[in-house]
Amino acid sequence: MLAEYAILSRETYLINSGEVTYNLPEGWRVQRLKDPTDKGIWGNRYVVFINDEKKKIVLSVRGTNNIFNVITDVGLALSRINNESFIPPGQSELDNLAEEILRSNLVKTQNYNFKIIGHSLGAVMAELSAVKFGIECIGFESPGSLNIMQRHPNIYSRENFELITSYLSAPNIINTLNSHPGTIYRMYLPHTKGLNGWHIAECLLNSMCTGASCVSVNAMPIMLFSKQATKELAKQIVKKSFLVASGTKLGSKFINWRDEVAWLKTQHEIDNIVDGLNNKVIISKMASWPTIWEELKGSKLVALARDFFPLQKDRPGIRNVFDENGMREARIKRIKGYKEAEEVTRNNNKNFFKYRLIY
Repeated sequence: MLAEYAILSRETYLINSGEVTYNLPEGWRVQRLKDPTDKGIWGNRYVVFINDEKKKIVLSVRGTNNIFNVITDVGLALSRINNESFIPPGQSELDNLAEEILRSNLVKTQNYNFKIIGHSLGAVMAELSAVKFGIECIGFESPGSLNIMQRHPNIYSRENFELITSYLSAPNIINTLNSHPGTIYRMYLPHTKGLNGWHIAECLLNSMCTGASCVSVNAMPIMLFSKQATKELAKQIVKKSFLVASGTKLGSKFINWRDEVAWLKTQHEIDNIVDGLNNKVIISKMASWPTIWEELKGSKLVALARDFFPLQKDRPGIRNVFDENGMREARIKRIKGYKEAEEVTRNNNKNFFKYRLIY
């Protein structure tokens, strides 16, 4: 069933968009499409899906898809930085639609089950409406809405937080923007689809940087305390090894930036989430989820120093050339605030995987 909700979220981006669309899951139909062209000045799209056989109604909210949505995303980020509340523009429009469905005969007299779903920015908006009206909500890759709700307790009742279920991929700059209400699950989407040439290049450059740095550091005492001839040789070694270290570090940083953008795209896109759920991705319940602010509070000096130590499991280097997945998982385990629920952390338990939901 979860895969069906993910497909409906994906279709919210594609329906009537002029792009190639996929078939809806069996039994589902579009009851109503509210597009940005329908008086929506902030570029939001809402689709109402109905399955008469299962007696289900799903109101789906599209995520970022145009410049107006990007403006909303920036507003969410800036409000978090300034510790302010920011309700996305167009939220009242979604609230009106949700309230209309709640008053419909299908819900009131025919007992259709009503859920609201969303992806990314759409998940934040879905969560706000769900808590306001007491509707069950399923969100994919939400940036989090708890901070907004806590600033408006008269609108968003804490009692309804438990109606929210968030499905997140690996912690990233989007899904760690704010704190999350309700229950959180992590989807273990693959970090790479195969051997990554960019990752290999970054590992090699980082190892070259580490090696050159070690040479430079070891040559410094010789340069300072030896005789003149040896001192000149050591000075040249220090100079050239420092240049090598600096150059390879800059090169690895450029590759890292390119690779991180590609990784984020893979982890966040609804298409990849649908593929993962269709391929029985492992899903774990989380005890806590980090925010980007917790990570930024860490010591940058310690992080910088660790760059020059070889053979670290969570840093690009020789040992991680052919194990990008392992490297990224090791990195995730170091994030403050990241904690799986107790029942899924018993790695020594032979029944470990029975505690995980597999779709």
